[in-house]
Amino acid sequence: TDTELTTWSVVYDMKIDAAFTGEYFGLLQPSATNSGDAAFFWKEDTTGVYEAGITTYYGAVNRGAWVRVVVTYDGSDISVYLNGALQGSHARPTSTHTITVGRTAADVLLMTDNTASETGAGRLAAFAIKNSVMTASDITALGGPTNTYIFADGTSSVVEFRLDGSACMQASVGTGTLQDMSTEGCTPAPTPSPTSPTPSPTSPTPSPTPSS
Repeated sequence: TDTELTTWSVVYDMKIDAAFTGEYFGLLQPSATNSGDAAFFWKEDTTGVYEAGITTYYGAVNRGAWVRVVVTYDGSDISVYLNGALQGSHARPTSTHTITVGRTAADVLLMTDNTASETGAGRLAAFAIKNSVMTASDITALGGPTNTYIFADGTSSVVEFRLDGSACMQASVGTGTLQDMSTEGCTPAPTPSPTSPTPSPTSPTPSPTPSS
């Protein structure tokens, strides 16, 4: 059953490629058909330094630097956190910032936009979505990026993917499928037993994912 989330939080452990020179880098596309602007972007501030947001942009992240980005939406305002620290908030309408989950096809698209020049080159180590707003203290407790996980195994109301280079992968926390959209025929693997522990990545450096 499709569920429309008008309050949500998304978390990225990622970096912008050091060689990327574009002005915009779409990160969250709530339209599964990629039929409009993304709901969240990186935007170049000065050469090699990017801010995060939509319409209004906050923070400063250098190309090539890993960062944990948290974006929350409470139904009226979007808030941007970098490495656990609030960067800023401003109003956004539910018409562009409602996320639908539960479809058998794609729910949302990551690291893309409907305009080719507003897509970016980057590396994504982990991504999570929560069906509610996280508090400032919750986000501060997450801190910066790691090479293990964002949320602990078993965390409720969360779907988290720990990328390992696979073109089709199942969530490490919660239930969901993440697919490289340049591939076809992504078949979900059997859901693991809830008593089975989820292994953490063993690589000391987060694995890259193909960019859009």
